[in-house]
Amino acid sequence: MEQDVSDQNGAECIQGTVEVKRRIAAQLINRDRVQLEHQIRSMLPGSARRFIDTQEILSTALRRVDHAICEDRMDAVHERQFFAYLNGVIRRTMNEKFRGSVSSSARERIASRLKAGQYNQSGVPEQARQDFIEIGRSIHDPIDREIVLLRGRGLLFKDIADHVGLSHDAVRKRWQQIRADLRSRFGDGESV
Repeated sequence: MEQDVSDQNGAECIQGTVEVKRRIAAQLINRDRVQLEHQIRSMLPGSARRFIDTQEILSTALRRVDHAICEDRMDAVHERQFFAYLNGVIRRTMNEKFRGSVSSSARERIASRLKAGQYNQSGVPEQARQDFIEIGRSIHDPIDREIVLLRGRGLLFKDIADHVGLSHDAVRKRWQQIRADLRSRFGDGESV
């Protein structure tokens, strides 16, 4: 039986079966769609507004919310809780999209520099570069492998961070962890 009721303030309560929750969520989203799109645009930094599509962010966030409702992972009972949950999903989606677009432009910039030979003059000897390639092949995590390969080409942590979409500190910490793992795997005599 459907439990489509309102609370004391007139806001809709989101209770009942999964289908009822999905229907109520769809009604709330349709009612406030323009406001949600405006909110997304206002949350984007000025430079990101040019290359991140508001509709894409909203549709991705809505798919994720629908998936959470279907899997009964969304505990929102009232309208305010639902919109708080939706805003969290929108923020995470925006961060992913923004990080991906910044990362892809950084990848293009670094690729052009690599092609132009800017990083070949980095002071990394050819044998060391080959060692980095071999080490990179033994690492299973794709981000760690990318860090090792780019570090072997002489890139700075800042450039690697732009390339992989992480912060400078995150790349530095991953590099330290990679070195510690390699030392434990190959012994302390290995210089990485």
